[in-house]
Amino acid sequence: MRLLAPFVCCLVFLPINVNAQTSSSAPSNLDLILLVGQSNMAGRGRIAPQQNQPHPRIFSLDKNERWVPAVDPLHFDKPAMVGVGLGRTFAQVLAKQDPDAKIGLIPCAVGGSAITTWEPGGYHRQTKSHPYDDTLRRIKTALRSGTVKAILWHQGESDSNAKNAPQYEARLDALIARLRDACGDPEIPFIAGQLGRFEGKPWNEFRIQVDAVHRSLPDRVSRTAFVSSEGLTDKGDKTHFDTASYEELGRRYAAAFHKLTSKQNPSQTPTFASTDWPWWRGPQRNGHAHENQVPPTQWDENKNILWKRPIPGRGHGSPILVGDHLYLATADRGRDVQTVFCLNRTTG
Repeated sequence: MRLLAPFVCCLVFLPINVNAQTSSSAPSNLDLILLVGQSNMAGRGRIAPQQNQPHPRIFSLDKNERWVPAVDPLHFDKPAMVGVGLGRTFAQVLAKQDPDAKIGLIPCAVGGSAITTWEPGGYHRQTKSHPYDDTLRRIKTALRSGTVKAILWHQGESDSNAKNAPQYEARLDALIARLRDACGDPEIPFIAGQLGRFEGKPWNEFRIQVDAVHRSLPDRVSRTAFVSSEGLTDKGDKTHFDTASYEELGRRYAAAFHKLTSKQNPSQTPTFASTDWPWWRGPQRNGHAHENQVPPTQWDENKNILWKRPIPGRGHGSPILVGDHLYLATADRGRDVQTVFCLNRTTG
């Protein structure tokens, strides 16, 4: 008699992540918003139930670089501390203004990060991360799903000291250029928020210096804005905003973005010839001459000199060249006098 070995059928159940994102389910044509800086951009506000209600057109790139519904906390830099920030409110305002818009938030802020960690290769010891390099990677991922429309920056507390504050302006301006280049547009709106000024914790001279860099940003770099934190309150730690203040800050960032991107009345927009240098840093406010101009890069007492004219005082601003007129601002410290000269462009 033949014996038949029993046949055993085993079913193996593999876990399936119902939230896993497939290429077919990933959102597309997103208006991307980059969130960068330190803890007050990451958010440390208390989370209430309404912060966990997703909006059907607002997404966030999570830690694993997948698009998920945007609910607070958006960030993951310090999991035990993250909370409500300004990014979600900013996106809600944009979504309300444009019912067809789909918003993609790219959280990249790192609590406690100095601006030196926002340079290529920069390392943040507290979180064992590379804030700038990690941001570049996340930008690259996000660009598959949309176009970066704005860069939101809130940072400076870690640079409000004697060592870092004097170099903050140069480092911030360089960072703006690098981030814009990474996003593929040299004119992406960049919005910087004011540090919190809370009762019982007066600013030192270095925080005032960093604040001055933020305030003067629109005068130095095109398509930038400064957002005030006046009237906002802290959560009790004299460092981080409370939830209501984060939401108000998000609305203020959104208002600044709207102002930067609103189309001007053409009749109010001045036009200049390609040979003009109408304001500081030139026609595009980036230090570049018009593309059809070839300014000299070498000169001496005789080479590339059209005319000479003695000017009293010291240079006190950018030369302005419009039409046939050259305007020069000078200052004479000894006489305590400031002067503007208007010279003929061709003859001096």
